[in-house]
Amino acid sequence: MKLYTYFRSSAAYRVRIALNIKGLEVEYIPKHLVREGGEHHLETYLALNPQGLVPALEHEGRVIGQSLAIIEYLDEIQPQPPLLPADPGERSIVRSMALSVACDIHPLNNLRVLEYLKGPLAQDGEAVSRWYRHWVAEGFRGLEEMAKRSSADRRHLYGSSVTLADIRWDRCDIKSIALLANVLLRQEAADRGAHEALLVRDGLLLEGSSSTVFLCIGGTLVTPPKDQHILPGTSRDAVLELADGWLQTEVCPLEARVIANCDELWIASAGRGVLPVTQVNDEPIGDGSPGPLWRRMYERLQAHLDEIAPTPAL
Repeated sequence: MKLYTYFRSSAAYRVRIALNIKGLEVEYIPKHLVREGGEHHLETYLALNPQGLVPALEHEGRVIGQSLAIIEYLDEIQPQPPLLPADPGERSIVRSMALSVACDIHPLNNLRVLEYLKGPLAQDGEAVSRWYRHWVAEGFRGLEEMAKRSSADRRHLYGSSVTLADIRWDRCDIKSIALLANVLLRQEAADRGAHEALLVRDGLLLEGSSSTVFLCIGGTLVTPPKDQHILPGTSRDAVLELADGWLQTEVCPLEARVIANCDELWIASAGRGVLPVTQVNDEPIGDGSPGPLWRRMYERLQAHLDEIAPTPAL
C-alpha cells in the first residue's frame, strides 16, 4: 500500500489520520506541490493519477484519488474500528458532514483556486482573503449547527465516537488548514478589540487561537496537557524549561472557571514570546496589571533568546 502525499495537504492529513486509526502499514511517497512547478504535474504522476492531485492511494493494482473515497475504501478493507455507522441513515448524515468540508469549504481555499483568482483573474490579495474567509465562515456555520444536532457528547461531530466526519476536525494537534477555525476566532477577537481568543471545550480551557495558555495559581505555573485538542508550540516547552528551578509547574486539565480566580494569566507563542493577559471578557486578571512572575519569566526568556541568537557576521 502506497500513499502519494504532501506534508501540508489537509486532504492528505485526513487519509493519514484514517490510516493511523486503522493501524494500517503504508509507504509514504511525497509529492511536493510547489517545488519546480509542482511534482504532481509531472507526466509520471499524471500517468498514475490523471487528476494530478494528492492524496492518491495505490493498493493491489488500483490507484484511488480523493481523500474521502480513499477513507471509505480503507473502512471497507479494514472494518475495525469503523469510521461510518452501521445504520444507513446515520451513515448518510456522517457522509454529509464530511462532504460539507471536502466539497463546500476546502476547495474554495485550495491553493490552486486562490492562485487563479490572484493570477488570471487579477484579484488583489486582500479581496481574495475576504472572499475565502466569507465562504469558510459560511461552511463552518452550517457544520457547527449539524454538530449541535448530531453530537452525543459535544466531543464528536456525530454520536460519541470518531467517524468520517471527525477525522478532519477533531485533531487540533495537527497543523493544517483544518485549523482555519483558529484563524476565524483570532479575527473575531480582533474585531472585538481583543488580542487573543481563549479556546474552551467541554468546560476545559485548552489554548489560545494562536498561543499556549499558562495560569499562575498560588505560586504554581499551570498549563493544559498535550492531547489531540491542543496544537503545542515550541514556546510551550521553552516556558516550562525556563521555569525549572524557581517556579513550580504543573501540567493538568484546567477548568475555564478558574480563570476568574487565578493570580496571573500568560499566553506564549513563537512570534510574540510570552505576554501577560490582564483582562478576559472585561474582567481583570489579578489586580489588572502584569504580575511579578510574568516579569521574571519575561526576563529569563529574553536572556535565553539573546544567548541562542546567532552572532552577526563582521
